[in-house]
Amino acid sequence: MRPRTAGVTLAAPFVLLAAACGSQAPAEFHPAGSAVTAGPPPSAAPAALAPFPGKVTFDFGPLPADPQQSAVVTADRDFVLAYYYAIYTRGQDKSYASYIGDKGVLRTVQSAILAHVAAHQGLTGVDRRFSTTVTPNPYYPGELNVTYCVDEAALQYTDITTGRVLGNGSAPGQLYYLESDTFAKASHGTWRLVGILTTPYPTGPARECKP
Repeated sequence: MRPRTAGVTLAAPFVLLAAACGSQAPAEFHPAGSAVTAGPPPSAAPAALAPFPGKVTFDFGPLPADPQQSAVVTADRDFVLAYYYAIYTRGQDKSYASYIGDKGVLRTVQSAILAHVAAHQGLTGVDRRFSTTVTPNPYYPGELNVTYCVDEAALQYTDITTGRVLGNGSAPGQLYYLESDTFAKASHGTWRLVGILTTPYPTGPARECKP
């Protein structure tokens, strides 16, 4: 069985957290035996974020044809939009929490958002996610892994106090990476995020994530 660690590397735009971890190695947060946190179904907020109200454009690619795979990929994308919206609202909107079913993952995501807020960071440009696959989690029956490449080379930071575009000097492993988000079904039947694993370019299959 693979090890499970608390050192989550959530790459850019989670780059502040990744830098704090001080490691480019793949990392995961999904505590062994953790149960999906109970709570209300996710809000419909991300569905209203088309187009996104900020200066970030999302290129997700097509949804899978299989209904179950389409549902879990949609939940993953809604979480991504909710995360960005939390940054856009300077931490005021917390709808991202309704997509998370693990307390450790929730704390990590909250910390990443607060780091952006404290640094007065905004975002502009394009966030591209492609080559999405959905596979069963071999270690936890019933869970599904949503895996895809991320290309954030066209995503730049801004200073929200001045409006100045700061660029993006992140390392290649933070601009291009493979992400695998693990989802489990909650009691009310919706998919909840319970694990995040990122593999930075050019490690292993992440080599395919750089154009």
